[in-house]
Amino acid sequence: MGMRIKAISLTAIFLVLLSVLAQSCRRGSAEDEIRAVIRGARDAAIEKDVKGVMRYVSDDYMDDEGNNRDAIKGIVFYQFMRSQKLSVFISSIDVQVKGTDAIADVKTVLVAGKTINEIKDIVPDDAAGYLFTIVFKKEAGSWKAKNGRWRDIGVSGLL
Repeated sequence: MGMRIKAISLTAIFLVLLSVLAQSCRRGSAEDEIRAVIRGARDAAIEKDVKGVMRYVSDDYMDDEGNNRDAIKGIVFYQFMRSQKLSVFISSIDVQVKGTDAIADVKTVLVAGKTINEIKDIVPDDAAGYLFTIVFKKEAGSWKAKNGRWRDIGVSGLL
């Protein structure tokens, strides 16, 4: 009888561990998916591809400043037209996922007017550092930005 209880206990512990591992793997893959979305938007921005950036923005986007999806498209277009060249470097991405919702804090360095290939080549006076906080929602199997805010945080701590 003692061996049977031990076997049941070990089986229960194993199932609990499997459940925890499965949940952490799912969380990790969702975080990786969101990181890929952010990098995809960055790559589209470097190419000055408005449609490419907007592919990651929900039709229902609305931020605290009153910007909807169309306003974000206008902001992106305006920024792309301001300068011939744009370099975008992501310093860090912190993602927290809860089911079909997620929040990502993205520290980014932007350099307009110059093509910079490596972050080490950035002259701080030519760059701007931003913290983007983006709320994502899983829609039809893809993560889309539903809300966002950004603020200038300077470049000194990001280089």
